[in-house]
Parts: sequence; structure tokens; C-alpha cells
Amino acid sequence: MPSDWSQSFAAWRTEVEPLLQEARYCEAFRTYPWITFTEAPLSIPSKPLRNMAIAVISSGGVVIPGQPPFDEASPYGDSSFRWIASSGPLQSWHVHHSHYDTTAARQDYNSVFPLDVVRQLADEGAIGRVAPRHVSFMGYQPDPQPFLETSAPEIAAQLQADGVDAVLLVPV
Repeated sequence: MPSDWSQSFAAWRTEVEPLLQEARYCEAFRTYPWITFTEAPLSIPSKPLRNMAIAVISSGGVVIPGQPPFDEASPYGDSSFRWIASSGPLQSWHVHHSHYDTTAARQDYNSVFPLDVVRQLADEGAIGRVAPRHVSFMGYQPDPQPFLETSAPEIAAQLQADGVDAVLLVPV
């Protein structure tokens, strides 16, 4: 996170608070202090993809029965996440994300959470194995710091403990 971003975000939030409360997001985000990255870390895999355990991480807001919905009504987003187990097909799922057109996601979760595709790649030998669990979260988060400081480290630690070598990031 750029060191001055928190200040820029706080000023923006104060300025657009009424717009956020009224769900006038298009207007509010016209002046949002977008974070710009000038470089990306490069990580060279230590083994071939056909030997790797792969997990899916999606910002599509998918939840399975028994899990609480994401707080899609909050003008500030929801920095929590949900674990999705690999076992069996997702017989029932829900999408809780009001900041994108969820029509395709409601018809086929693979459009935003391609778990069946990853399973097929494992069956074909293109990847080593499917991770035992995957992650779904709500991509709409005007302030990414709570996710970066709390959720992301927990997700990374748990996936590492699961022996995950790489993730398929699915931004929605």
C-alpha cells in the first residue's frame, strides 16, 4: 500500500460519504484515489504446473449453504471471506454481491468460481491436484486495508498449510 494512500482515502470518504450512503456509487467513485502499482513481483515456480496443488480465489461473492451472506448492502463492502471445500460439486450456492451483474454467476458458479474447471485440469493431468479448499470474497471493498491486514494473511497461511503451490485468481 502506498504510504500516502490512507490519507487520500480518508479525505475521499469524507467527501463522498453522502453519495455512498445513498448508493450513488458511480458519482462517488469518480474521485476515488485508485492505487497504482508500477511493478509486480515475479515469482518463478519451483516445479511444473502438472505437479502443483491449485486453489481458486474469487472475488465473486459465492457462498454455500450454512455460510453467512456477504454484507452486500454496506456502502463500505465486506472484508470477510468464505472457505469453499473441494469435495463434491457445489450442489447449492448463492452469490451475495450487488456490485456486478450476477446473472451468469447465479446460473453457473464456474463463471466466477471455476472449481469444476480446476477439477477437470487435475483429472487431465494438467495440474497436480486440486487444493482441499478455496476462497471466495466480495470484491467491492473501497478500503482494501482491512482485507489486506486481516483476511489476506489468514488466507495465505491456511493455503500454505494446505500445501497449495499456486492459486487461480478470479477477479470479478
